Amino acid sequence: MKNTKWLCGIGTLAVCSMLVGCGSNEVTTGSENVAIDETEIVEIVDDTETVCEHEWVDASCVEPKHCGVCGEIEGEPLEHTLTEANYQQASVCEVCGEIVGEPLQAEFKNYNLECNAELDTTYPFVIPCYDTSEYETAGKITFSDYDVFESDEAHEALDGYEWRAVTVTLVFDDENAYNYGYSGFTPLSTDYYHNYSETYNENEDTYTINYNGTDYTDVKEDGETLQNGWNNDIYTYQLRASFRVPKGYDGIVLTIVRYNSETWDDNAPITDKADEDTVFFRLK
Repeated sequence: MKNTKWLCGIGTLAVCSMLVGCGSNEVTTGSENVAIDETEIVEIVDDTETVCEHEWVDASCVEPKHCGVCGEIEGEPLEHTLTEANYQQASVCEVCGEIVGEPLQAEFKNYNLECNAELDTTYPFVIPCYDTSEYETAGKITFSDYDVFESDEAHEALDGYEWRAVTVTLVFDDENAYNYGYSGFTPLSTDYYHNYSETYNENEDTYTINYNGTDYTDVKEDGETLQNGWNNDIYTYQLRASFRVPKGYDGIVLTIVRYNSETWDDNAPITDKADEDTVFFRLK
């Protein structure tokens, strides 16, 4: 049962103010007694109780529907209107700006792979010799001359994009390599967040990368072989690899892996191509 408050007229000359309820059309004049719901009484001025004429404010994801005068609440807040999460950003409510959840997890994290290579540091690359699997040759990999630029004579500028380039060098200089050769290897580019090779556009020779929720469809790879052969009993392979990516994008990864033409699968995941000794350089 609701609590009620009884009002009566005071004196023969007094006239009570009209009381209007949001859900009631009852009025009180003179000395008549009228029951009024206490929840609708918002203030008392000079012994006169005023009933709220609600001014409703629509519900949002921040607060439920409520009266802007007395604060009475109806229902619950609305659900957030969320953007789609990507590898750089979590979902964000388009109404209130609240961040919900976490960014998508990068494939390298899913595979427990680390981009551990640093510039101008030598890393071992051990592979079987070519003439006999009884011996191995210990090559050396180095990444150098990393650069970020808008364009140069060989790489045109494109609005919203930049070029990122690095040189990778592989050297075989031990006796086993000289006497028995080296087996196969290949440079390999991939992406820290999501392998973009499946988006290849053969007609345009481009790839698509999603960055901060936007698809960039003009991603391009370019490679120039600087050295590839023997000189004074030392074999050197050197590649200048360049990538056109969205400005600020830090996901391109470059490495060199073992290569066997009989077992190689272009569509295999990076975990099938790399091993525990593979070093990855991230262009960031």
